[in-house]
Amino acid sequence: MAAFAIYNFSFHEVKNVGMFLGKEDDTTPLPTPKDKQDFIQKIFHDDLNDGRQFECCLLESTTSSGEKNKERILYGSKVVWENKGLVILMISNPRKTITKHENFRKRKEKDEPWCHVLIDNRYDREFIAIEKNTAFSSPDFVAAILEASLNARLAPHHVSIEIKNSYEPDAFWETVDKYEYLGINEVAFRFAAPNPAWQADLIGSISDAAKSMKARPTTVFTSPDGSPIVLDKSNEELFNYVEACGLSGEDIIIKVKGIRTRIHIKDVKDKYVFKQMSEDTFRQILDGDPDLFDENFDSLAAFLDQIKANKNTNTEQQ
Repeated sequence: MAAFAIYNFSFHEVKNVGMFLGKEDDTTPLPTPKDKQDFIQKIFHDDLNDGRQFECCLLESTTSSGEKNKERILYGSKVVWENKGLVILMISNPRKTITKHENFRKRKEKDEPWCHVLIDNRYDREFIAIEKNTAFSSPDFVAAILEASLNARLAPHHVSIEIKNSYEPDAFWETVDKYEYLGINEVAFRFAAPNPAWQADLIGSISDAAKSMKARPTTVFTSPDGSPIVLDKSNEELFNYVEACGLSGEDIIIKVKGIRTRIHIKDVKDKYVFKQMSEDTFRQILDGDPDLFDENFDSLAAFLDQIKANKNTNTEQQ
């Protein structure tokens, strides 16, 4: 099975988006959030597929003669599959070496292994799945390379991108169970902004209120009298808040009675969200047989569709 760590990406506000959309006339209505999103997605799509490859690089700290420096490291990249907002990238690691044994001696040879990155750039999706293998030390390292490279690519368009790894909602519930005996006095949820529609479905009217104020949606539940608040997994609204933060990689902050430092769920989590695809299915998609294109697209879409939270399924599994 091929294993993929799940990430969420979001575009930051586009400067002067009305000008880019050709809506400079004051009498023209301001662009809607959907207009902005469509425009940004087009930039992302067109730039990523310019020549079917783009330069992947990362500034890394190096030490030479006792001095710390920043060195620009290049990584190989190539778009190997793309259609209707679904993209498969290969990112290779030219700094990797392998050890071979010959005549009772070890010798290192240059290797350039790669991992695959699946990008779901369909409207209201914005997910990335990074293959976990030995090419890189961790999926987080690949995410950092991709974020830095895409930001460099999108900068002329006044657009920036942020990539955050999803985390299992159990990280929150396990923390609640761990500190329940002391009493939890406060829990604060910070949701992603701008909000994709799937998140708005989970967090409700908070999303609309935040958009109307051009604010980041946040909600805090605090004990009114110092007694512990009740955080119950069967509370559907609370459950949805945890799901929304976990999927988008946003923090949940907990205040425990008697502990001065607040607990950040992003810091205590110890696992990625992993999804698996059979090697045979993945190989078939990568082969790109024109006769099987629709079937391959449906297979990739079905795999990526399972990333999005299914409230009904999750509730049934409690």
